[in-house]
Amino acid sequence: MSNKGKGKQARSAQAAPAPVDTSLASTPAPAPQAEAPKPTLVVDNEPATVLKARAFWAKHKNIGPEAHALAVEFLEHAQKHGDFRALLAFQNEMPRVFRKVEFAAWVARYAPVTWGKRDKDDNCDGIKMAKEGEKGFKPFNVTDAKANPFYLTPEAEKTFKLPDWAKIIQSKIKAIDKALGDTSIKRENNETDEQLRAQKADGEAALAALYTRKSNVA
Repeated sequence: MSNKGKGKQARSAQAAPAPVDTSLASTPAPAPQAEAPKPTLVVDNEPATVLKARAFWAKHKNIGPEAHALAVEFLEHAQKHGDFRALLAFQNEMPRVFRKVEFAAWVARYAPVTWGKRDKDDNCDGIKMAKEGEKGFKPFNVTDAKANPFYLTPEAEKTFKLPDWAKIIQSKIKAIDKALGDTSIKRENNETDEQLRAQKADGEAALAALYTRKSNVA
C-alpha cells in the first residue's frame, strides 16, 4: 500500500468518534433530600432580645451581695460616728424595685434609729438616732446585720411564699456560713473558702433576683 493510502487510513482512524455509553441516560436523578429540621433553641443564634436580657442580669449578678455589703458598711459607720446620712441616702436613692421599705425595716432592726415620714416613692424625709429609753431604741447589732441581708428578711419574705428551690438555697447559704466559721465541719467536696464564698454569692444573687421579680409584680 502506498504511503498516501496509509495516511488516509490514519486520518480515518483518528477522526472516528468514541462510542457513547447511553446506559446511564435513562437513570433518573436522585430526588432532593429534605433538610433536617433546625433546632428551635440554639444558643449561638438567640435573638438579640434574649441576649440583651441575659447580659442585663449577668451585669447585675452580684447586685444583692454588693448592696448588702454597702448597707453593712454604712451601718458600721453610723455606729462608730453617729452619722446616719449614708443610710438615709442609700435608702432614698435605692430603686423601688429593690425593696426600699424592707431596707428601712432592716436598719431599724439592727440599729437604734427612727425614720422620718415616707412619701409616695418610699423616700424618707429624715432619720435620727433613738436614745436609750426612747421608742425604737436598741443596741447596734452589726454582727447579725451582716448575717441577714435586708432583701432576705421576714419583711421581704412575708409578701409571697418562697418556692422550694429558694428554701434549698437559703439552707445552703446557712451551711456555708457555718462551714466558713468552723473549720472542723467536714466539707462535702473539700471546697476551699474561696469556692464556698463563690457559691454563697451565686445563691444570694439568685435569691435577690427572685425578690426583685416578686417585688416588681407586687
